[in-house]
Amino acid sequence: MIATLRTSLLIESMGLVILAGPLPVIAEVSIRLDGVPDRLSFPLPAGSNQVVTATIKGEHVTSIWLGIAESGSTAERVTLLKIDEAEYAVNLASSEVFELLRSRGRDGQFRIFAETSDGTVFSSVAVRYSMQTVPESLDFPFDEARLTIYQRSWKKLPGSNGSLQVYIGDITGGQVPVTVYDPRAYFTVGTTSMKEGDLLSLPLDEQEYVLRLDKLVNHLIGPDYAVFTLLSRQAHEANSIDGLLRFIETAETTFLRNGVEIPGKEFAALLRSKYEFRRQGVTSTEKFIREVATRSSTTGKRYRVRLGDGEVADLDAWLLERAAELDRGRRNDENAAIDREPRPVTAGCRLDLKTLERFLQKIESSRVLFTCKGKDLMTATDFARVQFQFLAMPGATEHCFDEVVEGWASTFDCCEGAYEAKLPDGSVVSMGKWIRQQAEAAVGGKKDDE
Repeated sequence: MIATLRTSLLIESMGLVILAGPLPVIAEVSIRLDGVPDRLSFPLPAGSNQVVTATIKGEHVTSIWLGIAESGSTAERVTLLKIDEAEYAVNLASSEVFELLRSRGRDGQFRIFAETSDGTVFSSVAVRYSMQTVPESLDFPFDEARLTIYQRSWKKLPGSNGSLQVYIGDITGGQVPVTVYDPRAYFTVGTTSMKEGDLLSLPLDEQEYVLRLDKLVNHLIGPDYAVFTLLSRQAHEANSIDGLLRFIETAETTFLRNGVEIPGKEFAALLRSKYEFRRQGVTSTEKFIREVATRSSTTGKRYRVRLGDGEVADLDAWLLERAAELDRGRRNDENAAIDREPRPVTAGCRLDLKTLERFLQKIESSRVLFTCKGKDLMTATDFARVQFQFLAMPGATEHCFDEVVEGWASTFDCCEGAYEAKLPDGSVVSMGKWIRQQAEAAVGGKKDDE
């Protein structure tokens, strides 16, 4: 701080001498930061602390805060706590700091600001940070993934490298609350109550995905669970549109274009050609019907369809009804396939370590090779040795054996058969199915021991 100066200013102008009064107080404040890491990436690990201390030198300081800019409302700043004479601190791991910085995007910088009684604001050097909120997109080598999740439990979202998890609550009345969240941070990506066939949208930075609830399974005895499919929004809509085109192609009805009757196969080829030309802009089944399958691009006349009783109807209204029926039919087919799958292994809700050891030993001694799309992935021995580390994890026995096995099995089902177990005799089976079989054998061994 520069002390108050009381002096006379001699100004010579036109032969006059003017004596000036005291000069105004000029405040000078310095801000030194301690505890700033070399690299700062949010969110910080759960349970961690990162305390930054600001040493303020100067008088007449009235407020000190962390912020992006010196101006702005109090909602855009985090006030520092005084811990000693001229020393103030803030924990960068606090939710207030995270929420403030998260609103500014993936990368940025903040400063510590100090304001004096005359309204002057001083700032520290800038502190750069990166914000790892949710992944820009999911990274998995398959078109869609199957997830089986027990009620009141969670599972990692495939392709998110563990940064996103799916949690479901109690399954009651044909519905279940579903939340996709970042376990490291303080926010959710999506949450809703879902019933079979519902979609939960997951808009990431570079790609939008949907989590589709395919099946809710309630048991009188044993844990209830839900079966989901995860896929990109683009893939979901493309599958729906392709199914609708296949339906038109095989429909035993006649379509009318500019008053001329056209069989289904020829009309489907026409619509498919229009769709391929405009694929980038057609992002949903409804948009496909409204923009591609409603009227002729050359004449503007509406497409029509001649029904079985001879009545003629507008094609778009008819296709909207067919699309809903096809979606219900697809869900019924998928649910029937799910019903044919083996039920998740039941060995009591608390993890039986002896059963898990027996399960892993069976895998380790199997001489099975796990493959991915025809390429060797890993040996069953390597897989088992990695999973043995699970036994040493804190809280391992708090999990259900069902959840552990189903987690591995569903992970390796998510490629729709791409992951396979190559048996010693040369035959191949679904890797997820083979894992379930070993678990059932391990549970059976437990019963034999008893």
